[in-house]
Amino acid sequence: MSAVSFDSMVLIYAGVAPSNHITPAPDFNELKTRSLMLLHDISEKQTACILSAIVLSELLVHVPQGKTGQFSVEFSTQFIVAPFDLRASSIAAELWSKYKVEKAKSQGGLPKADRSVLRADCLIVASVRAMGVTDFYSHDKNCRAFARLAGMNAHDLPEIEKSMVGKWMAADINAGLDLPAPTKPMKGDRPKRKKKRPRQ
Repeated sequence: MSAVSFDSMVLIYAGVAPSNHITPAPDFNELKTRSLMLLHDISEKQTACILSAIVLSELLVHVPQGKTGQFSVEFSTQFIVAPFDLRASSIAAELWSKYKVEKAKSQGGLPKADRSVLRADCLIVASVRAMGVTDFYSHDKNCRAFARLAGMNAHDLPEIEKSMVGKWMAADINAGLDLPAPTKPMKGDRPKRKKKRPRQ
């Protein structure tokens, strides 16, 4: 049976998780819609969704004190939580070695500024791979690179078809998941105003 996973930014883009201190991307509205499309598709197909405990940890940083316990419970009821155990540790070590070799060939090594983020991505991918995840979604190319090296199918967020924008901005996008409906319409999804006739 196939299982899917994704990184913490999918839930942040979708508005399901808090995003304090995170600067919105210029294309945030688009990423929000694409993330909601992914969550809706997973729910519709009833696909097993496994998320790393490290994803939960990244999200809890932005949860107000006193509410982390409630958030953790809600998270674990929505998703299967993958621990970072001995098997995941072994996979992570192998992934990191492969990634360093790959970057050394293409870019001459790893950029120092990104190493902490890269290590977190590596641990996230390793933990869900240890649980048998076959497909991994992320808008981050480095995270997708780790997924490919782990032998998973790595995907970007679903693309938006212009003809379907209205569908994904509808309230019934929440079907099967406790997701908030988008609060702002996407550009191009707003009703056109009727032109006023000039007075005679």
